[in-house]
Amino acid sequence: MKVGFQTISWGRRLGDGGEQMLRVIKEAGYKGVELMQHPKEFGSAEQLYSHLKRFNLKLLGLTGGSILERADFIGELIEIETKYLVREDGPMTKIIRFGPHYPYIYIDTWDERQVLLVGPDLTLALHPHMFKPIQTAQEAEWLLRQYPSLRFLPDTAHLTIAGANLMELLENNLPRIIAVHLKDWASEFGRSYQFYSRGFGVRFGHGDVRLADTIEFLKSHKYNKWVVVEQDVADDPAEAAHLCRNWLRANHGL
Repeated sequence: MKVGFQTISWGRRLGDGGEQMLRVIKEAGYKGVELMQHPKEFGSAEQLYSHLKRFNLKLLGLTGGSILERADFIGELIEIETKYLVREDGPMTKIIRFGPHYPYIYIDTWDERQVLLVGPDLTLALHPHMFKPIQTAQEAEWLLRQYPSLRFLPDTAHLTIAGANLMELLENNLPRIIAVHLKDWASEFGRSYQFYSRGFGVRFGHGDVRLADTIEFLKSHKYNKWVVVEQDVADDPAEAAHLCRNWLRANHGL
């Protein structure tokens, strides 16, 4: 099982093309990254690719911008990767930034027109999200049945809030999972639209989500893809990245 980090805790604006953020994520011990910010925050595809190469991070997916903006940016990155493969000496196995199904395009809504425009060569990853068009396990599974190429990106917190049987959902859809968002949540603020997001401020591993059970379930099923740590609310995102990573090491050997 490989561990990545979601960059939402850094907010929407970066200022330096994401260099410091990616450095922190690398130093904390993560191997991959899912980017929340709009592609323009990274300056250019060339600039982002340079940072990913420098810090040896795999780009797992994009969540910022429209579906088509994400698709275009991934296309630019793949072009750069192709040129790099042609230029670089040594075995191609050293190139780890991209691969089958990565980077994926995060979606929490379904727009048939945009999906068709993305084309068959890029991967769409379905993420049920509270108070978005797709929020329940039932809605997600219906789409997964209708579209065999669609991948599943379950989120432990959002599915818990929606009342899903998390382990059953994971087991039923394990072959379709491209990554699992590991996110905690405290129920003390309730599930209403106005207040539920306050629960995301709980320290990772100290909320009401069955994080430990989820990790051990994935281990028992020999899951060898990605888990993506996500801490939506953090006063100090760098500290949060380290704390989450340390919790995974200390409690689950990841």
